[in-house]
Amino acid sequence: SETISPETSTLEETESTIVTSKTPSLIDGDETLVKQDMSAVGITAVAGLVTAWANRELYSEIALTPHPSKSLSVIWKVSESDKELAKEHGGKQYQLRVYDVTDINLDSQPPHKVKYYDSEELNQQWQVGNLLSDREYQAEIGYVTDEERWLPLARSQRVLMSANYRNYFETSIKQGFLGLTTPRWKLISTPSQISLTPTPDAENINLAWQVSQTAKNTAKEQGGEEYQLRVYDVTGIHLDTQPAYNVRAYDCEDSTEQMQVPVFARDREYQAEIGYLTDYGEWLKLARSNRVWIPANVTADTSQEKSTQRGTNHTTVAIPEVALNSTWIIIVPCNNQSAYAHWSISQTAQDAAKQQGGQKYQLRILDVTDIDLDSQPPHNIQQYDCQESTHKQEIILNISTLGYVDYVAEIGYVTENLQWLRIVSSNPLRMPVST
Repeated sequence: SETISPETSTLEETESTIVTSKTPSLIDGDETLVKQDMSAVGITAVAGLVTAWANRELYSEIALTPHPSKSLSVIWKVSESDKELAKEHGGKQYQLRVYDVTDINLDSQPPHKVKYYDSEELNQQWQVGNLLSDREYQAEIGYVTDEERWLPLARSQRVLMSANYRNYFETSIKQGFLGLTTPRWKLISTPSQISLTPTPDAENINLAWQVSQTAKNTAKEQGGEEYQLRVYDVTGIHLDTQPAYNVRAYDCEDSTEQMQVPVFARDREYQAEIGYLTDYGEWLKLARSNRVWIPANVTADTSQEKSTQRGTNHTTVAIPEVALNSTWIIIVPCNNQSAYAHWSISQTAQDAAKQQGGQKYQLRILDVTDIDLDSQPPHNIQQYDCQESTHKQEIILNISTLGYVDYVAEIGYVTENLQWLRIVSSNPLRMPVST
């Protein structure tokens, strides 16, 4: 189902005694006011189904953290075996439900209100807003069947939305609820880097990272089990002090250093982290990326046309638009002396360059510190001959009295007459260097 942004979301309140799947929202879900005079037969029937399902052995968790902005962070961890079990029993739509359980027991009484959030199975966190003070809330994650039967996989603790929210946060940490980074985890001094770059059509995000073996080993010594990439919707917030609106988690092999993921929604800002998840759901962050804004509308990219102004020896390869979606290059800093260029070039793009005379596959690093590359030549160009199977290259950073350099990476081919056929270039990246 389509995800809509907080600015366009609506809160629909209707009277109902049936739990139904509603249209999702990034912050505020659809809300149902539940009748207090729900018939005994209805309660008994629903309770019977819930009891039968609850008696099955499940291995999933969910936790709530209240915030002073009258919002809740919901974080969950659902095992693949639980997902498969729910699907075997007819589960279709993965869904988060947040209940107003003030002064009631959810096992025997209906909630006062319910918020519904259709979710993708990769999601592990949600931000719920527009809550009321002095009310108790509880959440469940599970599946809805085609017959609108609810199959909960995990139920959270109860939280009171009050000014004393900090007590609940501290309690959640002590009890080891998932997703909360405890004070015992400290980022080690060995630097790790991650970089985030949108594709030209803004449909996907390219991520590349460098994590030292020392950093990985330290995280594992602290209980890190699952190597994971996380992409956050951070529109208008700071991750150090506020929870993300939405999170998608991608399990990785330890050897993985790059990934392309789809954009959640347009007109939003994104940030990524690489790290480890412990068996208790604790997040051990190793690196956090830059922030990137994905515009609502993407206009035609004129950067390739402008790039020909760099000199008569520069030509941009004419590549079918569909091939550009899987063609990209980015720079990831390593330390103040070196960095890595990562790229992915489609076979279609390579073939197009060869058809236009390209012979030698090459990476070029342009020093564009404090200049406009559209109207000025780069200070210098580093050239690295590459094999077509290569996807990354370590690059040496120039010493600068400014304490930083601005670099642009390009990948392409050199023709027989030494003409440069550029396939794709990165966004400029400023990096600290030795002086």
